[in-house]
Amino acid sequence: MVYVRSFVPLMPLLAKCSLGGTDNAYQSFVVNLLRTAGIFANNASANHIRSFSFYKDVVEKRFIQECMQITKYYYEHVHVLKLFVQVFSAFMHPVYGDIECFPWQRESIAGIQEFKECATMLECVRQTIINSLMEANCGELFEKILALEDESSLLPKISVSRITLQAIRQSK
Repeated sequence: MVYVRSFVPLMPLLAKCSLGGTDNAYQSFVVNLLRTAGIFANNASANHIRSFSFYKDVVEKRFIQECMQITKYYYEHVHVLKLFVQVFSAFMHPVYGDIECFPWQRESIAGIQEFKECATMLECVRQTIINSLMEANCGELFEKILALEDESSLLPKISVSRITLQAIRQSK
């Protein structure tokens, strides 16, 4: 987790740098940044107590807000948008945050007690994502993802559903 702690402050700067162009090099850069963020979110979902500082840093360093700019800039690049919704569904619901594994395939639910202990910070992350999505006109983004017909769009469609369900859920 130490390497993550030193890398998280750089993530918003990297998100800003990714807006320098839309050619293949920049697209590759954005995809790798989103994959890294997804891996960090998945690892953080495994142990919420140890990862409390990760979620706190993601909010305080404004990484989420900087990533929303990526959706505007790369609106025509569907593969970037599909990865974006997968990663942010992992941030929105970290108990089952694995972008490859869904609740019915998960072996252990031992993380639920830890989730309850970190609920305030996770609610802050969830609310930050919701507010950022509203500012970025998420309706068009979600509509574009849900309209895809290719076979590889099933996971992003499920991710859109997970984000939507978390957005309409009431905070306790």
